[in-house]
Amino acid sequence: MAIPKHTVDQIRQASDIIDIISDVVLLKKTGKDFTGLCPFHSEKTPSFTVSPDKQIFHCFGCGEGGDVFSFLMKYQRIPFVEAVQGLARRYGIPVSESPTGKIENRPVDPKEILFEINRLAADFYHDVLLNHELGKPALQYLMNRGVPLDIIKTFLLGFSPDSWDGLTGHFRRHRIDPVMGEKSGLIIPRKGGNGYFDRFRNRVMFPIHDGHSRIIGMGGRVMDDSKPKYMNSPETLIYQKSRSLYGLNRARTMCRQTGSVFITEGYMDLLAMHTHGLYNTIATLGTAMTGEHIRILKGLASRMILVYDSDQAGIQAASRCIDLFKTEKRYDDIRILVLPKGHDPDTYLNEFGSDEFRKAAAGAMSVFSFLTDMAIIKHGLSPNGKVHVIDDMEQQLASLESVDGLIRLTAIRELSEKTGIPEAAIQDRIRRSSATIRHSGKSRPVPAKPFSRLDRHAVMMMIQVPEIVSEIHRKCVLDCFDDPVLKRIGERIISVCRSCRTISSSELASVMMENSDDPIERRLVGELSIIHQEWTDEACQKLISQYEKKRKHDLNAMWIRKIKSAEADQNDQMLCQLLKDAQSALISSGGE
Repeated sequence: MAIPKHTVDQIRQASDIIDIISDVVLLKKTGKDFTGLCPFHSEKTPSFTVSPDKQIFHCFGCGEGGDVFSFLMKYQRIPFVEAVQGLARRYGIPVSESPTGKIENRPVDPKEILFEINRLAADFYHDVLLNHELGKPALQYLMNRGVPLDIIKTFLLGFSPDSWDGLTGHFRRHRIDPVMGEKSGLIIPRKGGNGYFDRFRNRVMFPIHDGHSRIIGMGGRVMDDSKPKYMNSPETLIYQKSRSLYGLNRARTMCRQTGSVFITEGYMDLLAMHTHGLYNTIATLGTAMTGEHIRILKGLASRMILVYDSDQAGIQAASRCIDLFKTEKRYDDIRILVLPKGHDPDTYLNEFGSDEFRKAAAGAMSVFSFLTDMAIIKHGLSPNGKVHVIDDMEQQLASLESVDGLIRLTAIRELSEKTGIPEAAIQDRIRRSSATIRHSGKSRPVPAKPFSRLDRHAVMMMIQVPEIVSEIHRKCVLDCFDDPVLKRIGERIISVCRSCRTISSSELASVMMENSDDPIERRLVGELSIIHQEWTDEACQKLISQYEKKRKHDLNAMWIRKIKSAEADQNDQMLCQLLKDAQSALISSGGE
């Protein structure tokens, strides 16, 4: 579908980029702009900047940048049209009219159909749980597990009947295309192509929502010892496990208010946490945590607390998460809450209550306290065991040199206290290990060629002061550029400004980034748009005059080279002509 330009512009003007990005990035006001940790790459120090004045964002770390549409396209991995439509729905702007005023015959977005199918399924399961005889055992199961009715309704919990066609028949009665039902992953085609049957049967159902509270998939749990214990929807157009977190839509506000988030493994643990008032809790849907999960959560909270089961499987899951946090350079943001043996969050809360849980959470261990304790449990503290403990911790501590020296020193001191081995001995061991890592033969990246400083300033001026572009063009300033990339950007700016006589700085930056396929160009435009620079008339004219002086200098240097060449060749006739031409050219250009 082609959306009219005036509608796109209307949506862009109605959208607040701070409001949109704040949904997924924890932003802090810094001067005129807002800064936060980039959602597109791993970083510890905020380099992600959002300008409310220009309505654009730019990361000085990875170079991503653009307007509100660019952000949604990159973050949600959606095409331009879908980003526009999503914002239109959010701000109540119709997009169905063409430039002629006639309603367009556009196809329905398949993602919207899948959202509707999942909603219909969730309503069906929820109704069975609360209002049908078939759902009574499941309702009693939840009540026995300590899940109150208000939580059941809030999370739209349900029950899938022990039938091959309960949901399939419901879809049929609502005239749902079975092909789309299959694409939702909720029904499966029978062998031989003769109809469909339900994927979920005789399970307590947990609708999975995205950050906008749309249902994207389902999880189901058996009520006995059947296998598999848990089952989730397969991945679809709208459901990707690596980006989905159970309860995120409910937890977002409280995560921001508290600055922390509890991370559990399963549905029941999360429900127990919310039942006891710990609303800043999400669950990883029983799957391993991913880098995408961490990047989502770091936009909501600065402190992440893993609350996994105290059994061996829970310990191993926590250890895997630590490796991932290390990769994402988020070591100091993570804490590990180890519950007493035999407890998971669900059983602990039901036995001891939320106050005791909060006390335990306040004492949650750092990454290295946890790893040290696990190494001690594994090897013991005999003389030989201590050696193995140090062996286990050596690489972990050595890798911290490039992350945070203070964290490493604190970890070494704690390791010394717990093992009785002197800090100096551990330091020496770690120092040698760090040197090995540094000199492991990895080649250094070749630094990128720096851009011309003068040309950068000129392009920055053109983007931030579009009114000066016509004078830049008239005085042929770009002819004096040394940098081909910046010159190409300058030429595109002139083209845009000539086609649109009145354009603001923010509109110019958006158009430039939107219409460029070159990532280097987009990065430069974003960076030069968002850097604050006071451009008075005097400052603009001073920069232009530098190019005029440069032109005279370059022209003079050219004539000198030609004259010296003629002298070297002893070509008197050529020399006389060059002297006349040079004098004439320099006079006409205002030279001496």
